[in-house]
Amino acid sequence: MMTFALTRHFGGDTPTAYKYQNVLLHLVNGLLVFWLFLILFSTFPAQNSRLPPIWLSLLITSIWLLHPLHVSTVLYAVQRLVLLSSLFSLAALLVYAKARLLAQDSPTLAIILGLSGVALFTALGLVSKENAVLIPLYLLALEIFFFSRIGTSNNRSRLTVRLLTMSLIGLPLALGCYYVVSHWSSLTQGYIGREFDLYDRILTQTHVIGMYLQLIFIPIPKHMSLFHDNFPIIREVHPVTVALVFSYLSSVVLAFFFRRRAAWLGFAIAWFFISHLLESTFIPLELVFEHRNYLAVLGPAIVLGVAASYLLNVSSKRLSFGLVTFSLLALLAFNTYARANIWSNFDLLMQTELEENPTSVRILSGIVAHKSRQGKNDEALEYVRKIQQLPSPEAAPFIAELILRCDKGKPDDAVLRKARERLSAGIIGPFTGNMLFDLFRRRISAGCPSVSDPDFQTLLRTALQNQKHGPGMACAINSIYVQHNAYLSDWDKVAMRLPVALSECLNFRTHDSRVLLENIRTFAEANGTLPAANSAITNATTTLEANAPPKKLPDWVSAEPLR
Repeated sequence: MMTFALTRHFGGDTPTAYKYQNVLLHLVNGLLVFWLFLILFSTFPAQNSRLPPIWLSLLITSIWLLHPLHVSTVLYAVQRLVLLSSLFSLAALLVYAKARLLAQDSPTLAIILGLSGVALFTALGLVSKENAVLIPLYLLALEIFFFSRIGTSNNRSRLTVRLLTMSLIGLPLALGCYYVVSHWSSLTQGYIGREFDLYDRILTQTHVIGMYLQLIFIPIPKHMSLFHDNFPIIREVHPVTVALVFSYLSSVVLAFFFRRRAAWLGFAIAWFFISHLLESTFIPLELVFEHRNYLAVLGPAIVLGVAASYLLNVSSKRLSFGLVTFSLLALLAFNTYARANIWSNFDLLMQTELEENPTSVRILSGIVAHKSRQGKNDEALEYVRKIQQLPSPEAAPFIAELILRCDKGKPDDAVLRKARERLSAGIIGPFTGNMLFDLFRRRISAGCPSVSDPDFQTLLRTALQNQKHGPGMACAINSIYVQHNAYLSDWDKVAMRLPVALSECLNFRTHDSRVLLENIRTFAEANGTLPAANSAITNATTTLEANAPPKKLPDWVSAEPLR
């Protein structure tokens, strides 16, 4: 958020400013990649390669920088968190590599540089995005495939190496394993609000990883997309699944056993799978996103770069090597340019995405939002009805129709009925939560005569009774219910539901609780009912403190009431 604030301050609140600075971050990451691989290739040369370390590092960095799969990461402004997390992760690896090389001749400097540098960059990476938690595993790969070859000539150097590896690899991995085991239920709680369970996700990810590899090695832009939410969920094991699992496991095993004879190939394989351990395994995230490959692409880039350098070794003709590398980089650059050109125009992007993924709810929803902002509600409604025809368990598309028909009189009762049915028996995910909030916001700002107060209250009560919601949705639905009744000055209902809403939001994201209380007081001030609002808030905080000791509530929860 700090970098976004800086972008807005120095570059203005325009898409170009955010994208431009994302591109700069991508280039900085490229410099770090080049520096890291220059150190590694200079110390541990690739076998059977006649290409100097600086050129081999440059080749791999160029493959990574130019890959078209990165377009949806770099040009999608919010994915700056991926760029920043990757930047600090690469910086941590660089510092560790330098510290390990210093361990022989300057043990004290190695310890100071390694411990302080890796700790600092890991902390910065974690506050950018949780993927930085993988840094100890990347360091472990560096040790297994490279630094374990370096001998130590004295006890002080050996102690330095042990201190670095135990502090930066062993201890973090042990703590990480303990955390996963002890927090397993909370880490997997999100499956309640998903269309798949843990078993389905693991099976599906075997195919997702295969698709990622296909997109990396066969980088055809039309097969790439910002959204892959229509990727089929795999619920049963079949021969393709078995073949994929066998190929992944065998490649990892072979990489380990041939770590001496083919260190760089093994490291490339390890790097790719380590990069996917957080977002492509058991955690109940959405199934597919291209940005999960931002650092992972380095693994295949190493394979391609080392393979190209091997060509120079087996062929005495430098022309052959030059043609192969130039063709590869030109292909990547052309495809990246073509994809970036599509991204330069939102209408063209959405139309192109829709042609390749006509059943993507996210793409259709993006078009609906865009048409609605342009005031083209009739066109937006056509796309909403396309979403309604898809086999989705969410009520969102029917609530979206209610919003679009706010000024068109009473909607078809079938739309309200469908919305209630989905809210009752379907899944309440972020899409549905956002639509309910949008309907609430529309009703209090511009009005929505087509949806009466009783109709909206019925929708909210139905959603509250549904237990199939993911993390945060209980907070969202309860907050909307409380705010709506505060807007109507129905303080009895506010007092009854507010303790639940605060409890859910405090457990999910504290900031949401603060926003909820501020909005309640704002509605009360506008309606001249501040005493009732303050009484409801006081009673709610008292109830929370009584039911959940010894947990201390934030100071602002019981802040001085408005006068």
